[in-house]
Amino acid sequence: MQMECIALHYQLYPPPRMEHTSAMSNLARLSLISMATVALAASGSAITWRHDVGDTAYRNFANQVPHNSVGRVLATSWFGSGTYLGQGNGFHWVLTAGHVTSGTTIQNVRFGSQTITAAGSITHPGYNASTLDFDLGLVRLNSAPTGVAPVRFTTFSSLIGQRVTFAGYGGSGPGNNTGLMFDNNNRAAENIVDFSSGSGGGKFWFTVFTNPNTGTALPLEGSTAGGDSGGGMFWHDGTAWRLAGVTSWGTDNLSRYGDQAAYVALHEHTAWLEQQTGITAVPEPASMVVLGAGLLALARRRRKPQA
Repeated sequence: MQMECIALHYQLYPPPRMEHTSAMSNLARLSLISMATVALAASGSAITWRHDVGDTAYRNFANQVPHNSVGRVLATSWFGSGTYLGQGNGFHWVLTAGHVTSGTTIQNVRFGSQTITAAGSITHPGYNASTLDFDLGLVRLNSAPTGVAPVRFTTFSSLIGQRVTFAGYGGSGPGNNTGLMFDNNNRAAENIVDFSSGSGGGKFWFTVFTNPNTGTALPLEGSTAGGDSGGGMFWHDGTAWRLAGVTSWGTDNLSRYGDQAAYVALHEHTAWLEQQTGITAVPEPASMVVLGAGLLALARRRRKPQA
């Protein structure tokens, strides 16, 4: 069964819309989580895409490293997404959003066709449901997903202007959609980090979904949508893909062109992640190899944060 319009989903099961106390206080903080009925009736798909490119390219992109490290995190009453980090402290770990793990029991994590039963979860002790500060959660697994390489989190803190990618199992459709679809597929897209907001546990990276008809969009430009919460935002440091952010919220409930997607800035949380998982963060490169020369200038030219 498919849910044909995510707008209906939000009317029936509205996720929290919150005001941020930082520079983005004028924007509703739309939590990107899908509730139980949608999870049961529709399962999740993911990512909104360029209307002139189409869905297939984004589904193929999700099959590649690092996007295949993202799984669908099923809780008792809702679902989100999460990234496989690897093994440490006696468990395998999946990093997701705090609003995915808080107040519920995580049932399992599904990577493609394989489902692994969860052995428990942890929500960041600083998580605030009213502001989405410290919006991080961890899921314990007793076994690793087969054929899925873990992705290490990084201390890198200079992402503005950088190309990033992201994946998840949330709502999907073109950037000019009037209602999102769900079809149980992982999708991935790319974008530029345009700006940041907040500090410490309340720091977020932002991408803005550019319409290719009115701006310079990347080949697989996209944005996150409902159900993508907890999915990874990835950055390549010149050696390997690293986990630099976690999908948290956005400003448009249909994730259309102009949507500002917010990702938890993981460099602010590496000490907590290391303590909980026993996995060491990858340090910021001493001499960073900037992939895609000129992306910073491109981002500044084509993007302007919307009030």
